[in-house]
Amino acid sequence: MDILINLRKRHELTLKQLKDELNKISDLSFDEKRLWQFEKGEKTPTEIEAEVLGHYFNLPYEVFIYFN
Repeated sequence: MDILINLRKRHELTLKQLKDELNKISDLSFDEKRLWQFEKGEKTPTEIEAEVLGHYFNLPYEVFIYFN
């Protein structure tokens, strides 16, 4: 998912840092492998995961579901 890679790099975050930030703001348990799978297009975030990503990056959650 190019958008996630671009956003993460624009915010100068490693996968570990992004994981830590997402886990701080949600009750979900993100891990680096799953985030990496999102970035590579191997997995699509669930709607709840997409909502957390959207909240963190201040974007609509649909961006993280439909634009892989």
